[in-house]
Amino acid sequence: MAAGTYHFTTSVSGITDTSWTDSSKSGWTKSWQFTTTKTIPKGGQICFSAGMEWNTDLSTLSISTYSKPADTAALETVAMTQGTGGTDLATLGTVNHAQRICYGYNRWSQSDIRQWLNSSAAAGAWWSPRNDFDRPPHYATSAGFVNGLDNDFLAVIAKSNLITDINKISDSGGHDTTQDLFFLPAMVNINGGNNTYDRPESAVQDIEDTVVWDYYTKFRRDGKTGINAEQDDNRRKYKQGSSTEWSWWERSPFCGFAYGVRHVADGGRAWWHGNACVWCGVAPACRIE
Repeated sequence: MAAGTYHFTTSVSGITDTSWTDSSKSGWTKSWQFTTTKTIPKGGQICFSAGMEWNTDLSTLSISTYSKPADTAALETVAMTQGTGGTDLATLGTVNHAQRICYGYNRWSQSDIRQWLNSSAAAGAWWSPRNDFDRPPHYATSAGFVNGLDNDFLAVIAKSNLITDINKISDSGGHDTTQDLFFLPAMVNINGGNNTYDRPESAVQDIEDTVVWDYYTKFRRDGKTGINAEQDDNRRKYKQGSSTEWSWWERSPFCGFAYGVRHVADGGRAWWHGNACVWCGVAPACRIE
């Protein structure tokens, strides 16, 4: 992409919250322009130069360009102003969704954490982009999760066919099917009920896996039976080597957002969700033949 002036308008498709879509409240529906002085090679990226919240004043931000997704050093960083000067980036490719720009992406099949859990690569070698907007996560310099695991243990693990929901905001809904050696549980696996648009009692359901794992039913510490999306001590997990309780990721997305991912928190509640970009623990599962 030659040096020059360009403009863009971020996608807010599917968003009904006027905090995102009302131009008097935020800049996400406005057009913004910038001028580059360096050519961006094929496969390069154009990004905001800093993270942000939905209510960030976009006029305070800059644009950084990169030669390739794995680069952490920018080609250049340039000023951004409101306007429609130069070429519309939408005529050259796809502009990322506003929610994904702010808080990450909740699609399991394309997630960094799935890639890490199933990689045996050495430190700094497991990550590669899974979509046009991917950037390296903070743990890209670590070794893959499989790296260093006992070979006898790995020899008895089989890939599992997983069905995982897709959000209906930046994407079109439906489900992905993946084959993974190691994976995060879906909400139903941990006896939290079917994934829904909001809380478990929502009438709109997106059916993922149908299997409830025995551990979360037969060994419930409260002695009860049946679905329990609320507090359940049996779901509590702790930071390795400590007594500090941690929230931990499920793989189910919160389908009402492009970025929300279910996690277990607050004493074992299964239906909570957080931004895909935040730090949570993991309790990976696998299937032994």
